[in-house]
Amino acid sequence: MPQNKKEGPAEDAASVGPKPENRKTGELYVLIITQEDAMIKKVYIAHPLRGEKPYTEEQCKENIRRVTKICHKIFTGMTDVVPVSPVHAFSFVPPECDQRKVLDCCCGLLDACGDLWVFGDNWMYSEGCVFEVSEFCRRDKGFISFCEFDEDAGQIKWKARFDLSKDKSDVISYILNERRERLK
Repeated sequence: MPQNKKEGPAEDAASVGPKPENRKTGELYVLIITQEDAMIKKVYIAHPLRGEKPYTEEQCKENIRRVTKICHKIFTGMTDVVPVSPVHAFSFVPPECDQRKVLDCCCGLLDACGDLWVFGDNWMYSEGCVFEVSEFCRRDKGFISFCEFDEDAGQIKWKARFDLSKDKSDVISYILNERRERLK
């Protein structure tokens, strides 16, 4: 059976595949991504799930509640950003379980994102957040931002932002200074 092909400008084509209603005929289409669509960026949201030891169920629930509010704020308030939240992506894995497989999967999510936004007052004590920050910092591209979420005002506040292609040593200095401040 011959396949018909509907085409758009080749340089804009993102994928080719059967339209759901044309699967039986084999007709193909080209999905066109506009410049506006291409400007949407995926941002990995690092936020503690379990938090500091000893882990409690209440602590996990509170962290899930907070990261849900953060992602909702980003999704509804920033039209050019899609939040990628491992807390939500792996919500089917109980927090008390071994997280190694989840962290391995997080590497793939990190690779798909151009930015890493780190939230949570005590992210440095979260096994997952420390892993995510260290993995993201191994790159020589992308941006890492350290953020706060003001729940009362419903606002994200930027504490620091670094371009990994230029500021990698500044990220390390920032983290060490933050840790020193918390230990005081």
